[in-house]
Parts: sequence; C-alpha cells; structure tokens
Amino acid sequence: MHNSVPPAIRIGFRFGWGRTATRIGRALAGHARLTPLPVEWTKPGGPWFGNHLMTLTLRGRRATLSLDRAENGRRNRAARLRRVGRAVLRED
Repeated sequence: MHNSVPPAIRIGFRFGWGRTATRIGRALAGHARLTPLPVEWTKPGGPWFGNHLMTLTLRGRRATLSLDRAENGRRNRAARLRRVGRAVLRED
C-alpha cells in the first residue's frame, strides 16, 4: 500500500506510538477509574511510511507476517523489496 502522509501527521503517529503517549493514556485511564483491558499488544517496529507490501504466510497452524518496502533501483538496477519487519503470529 502507498500512503502519502503529511509531516505533521507523521509526528502525531510517532508520538502516538511512543512511551510518553502510553504513559499519558494509562494515567488518564487510571484517573477515570477504568479497569485495564484484557488485551495487550506490542509494536516491534515502525511506524513506516512509503510503499510497503505486507504478506501473511500460513503453513498448517503456523502464521507469519512479513513487511517489505519498495526501494528504487540504483545504477541501472531494477527496483526491489527490502524486508523491514517480520513477526511470527503463531508457532506450529
């Protein structure tokens, strides 16, 4: 997918995924006396901006996600994909 993201929005994305925003969110939730949700997630990398291709690979019960970025070719070479992230969603 290709998303052209303005610089101001990029800053917001980076802040939103950062530790400071997480701490502020937890403090506000605690102040509102909300119970913690039973769902947690981690962000292994990013945010990435530009042309990317995400691939879901299923082999039996194993599931993996790969994220590749399109890069321009240099010196008369063709464009290529470079792996920028990979996550195992479920082991065998």
